[in-house]
Order: sequence, then C-alpha cells, then structure tokens
Amino acid sequence: MLDLRWLIWIYMLTAGGNVLPQSAKYWNDLASDSLQKAITREQTLNTNKATNVVFFVGDGMGITTVTAARILKGQLEGDHGEEIDLEWDKFPNVALSKLTIIITSRTYTLKQLLQEIFTV
Repeated sequence: MLDLRWLIWIYMLTAGGNVLPQSAKYWNDLASDSLQKAITREQTLNTNKATNVVFFVGDGMGITTVTAARILKGQLEGDHGEEIDLEWDKFPNVALSKLTIIITSRTYTLKQLLQEIFTV
C-alpha cells in the first residue's frame, strides 16, 4: 500500500511542475523584482494636481478575500498564485480601512451613509 507521502509526491509531480516549492533564492529574486517595479512605477507617476478623484470602495474585500482572489487568479494562469499581482496592487496608493457603525433600524441611502461617515 502506498504511503501518504508518496501519494502527495506523485500528485505534485503530475500536477504540471508548478506545484513544487521554490528555493529561497527564487522568492528573494521575486521580491527584489517586485520592489524594483514599485520604485520604477513611483518614478514615472504623474505629479500634476488632480481635478477629479475616483474613490473605489470594495465592500467585503478583506485581506483574506483579496488573498484568495490572488491565489485563484494565479492558479488559473498556471502559477502558485501568491506571486500574482491583482490590478489594484499596481495602484500607486492603496489603503485598508475597517468601518464599524452602529446602525439602528434606520435605512440609509448611500448618500446619507457617506455624509454620516465623513462628517464626524
């Protein structure tokens, strides 16, 4: 009877080769390339004053959800997943926020909710 370790090893070998773990040098090179891309992107930013601002609100996009999306995208492209950048990872400025509001039985429109949040 095959040992569980052998079954896992056989699965990893037949999964296309991308499942095997990479060396520390691979991950260091990947981090270095990612950092270099960020530095290059920072140097090529448009520094003109903005007249209009687009504010993306991603409801329900916590760290775990975004990580799951990143891994899925990478696996669909044939990679591990963790090293894939989502489009908003390429934005020059990104922030996370946690919003907690005690809402009574009142129903809010989006305008009312935004007014209540930003007029503290």
